Amino acid sequence: MLLEFALSLTVVRSIRCSRYLNQSSKTRFTMHLRYSNLRFSSLSCMVLSAVTLAAPASAATVAISASKDNTLYNSSTGSLSNGMGPLFAGRTGGLGVGPQRALVSFDLASEIPAGAIITDVQLTLNIIQAGAGSGVDSFALHRLLQDWGEGTSEAPGGAGTDATPGDATWVHTFFDTDAWANPGGDFVSSASAAATIGTSGQETWGSTAELVADAQAWLDDPSSNFGWILIGSESVPSSSRKFESKESTNGPLLMVTYVPEPTSVAVLLMGGATVICSRWRTS
Repeated sequence: MLLEFALSLTVVRSIRCSRYLNQSSKTRFTMHLRYSNLRFSSLSCMVLSAVTLAAPASAATVAISASKDNTLYNSSTGSLSNGMGPLFAGRTGGLGVGPQRALVSFDLASEIPAGAIITDVQLTLNIIQAGAGSGVDSFALHRLLQDWGEGTSEAPGGAGTDATPGDATWVHTFFDTDAWANPGGDFVSSASAAATIGTSGQETWGSTAELVADAQAWLDDPSSNFGWILIGSESVPSSSRKFESKESTNGPLLMVTYVPEPTSVAVLLMGGATVICSRWRTS
């Protein structure tokens, strides 16, 4: 658009020069034309520079590993956790623990420039084991509303182990000093994304408007970034999934596509071109 405007100025200036020729001598016309060309040349450079630098930036995609993760085990005492072990979500069978919910968070602000516009978000988890009652079950991601912790507790199995200071549990956001308002976690009731998953291998929650909105809000205000809680088919016995955590080779991975914010140089050039155009038109 700016380039078309710059070219149109040539036509307008030519018309003005023709009118001037009818009113003045050939010598005065030549001097005026040279002066006009000099002014137009400066304007053209400014406009073309602005066009070049202010052109839409190319989209970029970044892979972000989890900054923290944990598992909530249904325990009225809030004494179980698994901060350093694998993640579990769904419902166990013979162990009698009941529902399990996985927590995961990603530090977007350290990987994506401020002011960027996020356009696509995908989460991938790697299943390493499934309960005997597992089929093709639905697992949903919900945006969390409170911060939570990851302690040093570690259990390889689905029963969890004793929580350590700072662990998230079914009762606590940070064991054993701070609590959820609602046991089992405080989260938005509507899911940001849901996927029907199998019993092994990588599973991806594809991009949705809600996932993009979550990520954009966290980038714009990192203090609101509490991550997601993964909730499985809790009414189906032995439907729990065991996922690799961030301590593993194939831990949670968030793929984010974004468009960087225009540079300040381009904005200044655009503004300068506007001012010059305004003055040129009034001369």
